[in-house]
Amino acid sequence: MHAILSAGLLTFAITAQAVPNMWSSGFGMGVTEYIITSPENVMLNLNCTGNPDDQNILQHHVMLTLPDGSG
Repeated sequence: MHAILSAGLLTFAITAQAVPNMWSSGFGMGVTEYIITSPENVMLNLNCTGNPDDQNILQHHVMLTLPDGSG
């Protein structure tokens, strides 16, 4: 019983809840991610890495996703 409850709570804690006009953030594998979603379901995603590539360059990314999934 405790394993099922723990798994359910862990699953809920891991999922990202997209709240309009509110920044959310996360971190994994050396990448920090900041996301904000508008009420029109347009999502801005900023990725900042702390691990340089082979040329010693930090690979940061900015992604814009439109409501139709394009971006």
